[in-house]
Amino acid sequence: MKLFAFLKLNLDEQILLTRTLFLMWKIRLMLWILPFSYTKNFFLRNNENKSNESNYDVQKLVWAVEVSSIFVLKATCLVKAITGKILLSNENYDSRIKIGVLKDNKNNFEAHAWLELHENEIIIGAVEKEYTQLLY
Repeated sequence: MKLFAFLKLNLDEQILLTRTLFLMWKIRLMLWILPFSYTKNFFLRNNENKSNESNYDVQKLVWAVEVSSIFVLKATCLVKAITGKILLSNENYDSRIKIGVLKDNKNNFEAHAWLELHENEIIIGAVEKEYTQLLY
């Protein structure tokens, strides 16, 4: 069923989705195997592959991240935020990964990552909770 939906997409969308899926799997595997600092350096280096003009709008890139995350085991908020950051940076969009924490009413610790475009426009990882930002 999902293969049929993929085949119904135009070629440009199929290419974007395939690129995004492979990038997300690469990031997922890196976060499982390597220290976060190495993964962070990878996506900072990857930002040097910028194109001169944007081929995709922001909504299309976010769509590719959300759809690809269905097919990646444990595609956490951090995996999606890093994938989105790389895709957006390669298309010359300025975005920032933010990481925050909170304690719930039972004193359980919780962390979350999200991606913002411009200032405070959350495009990947929007949630209702108020996190205290640690990294941005």
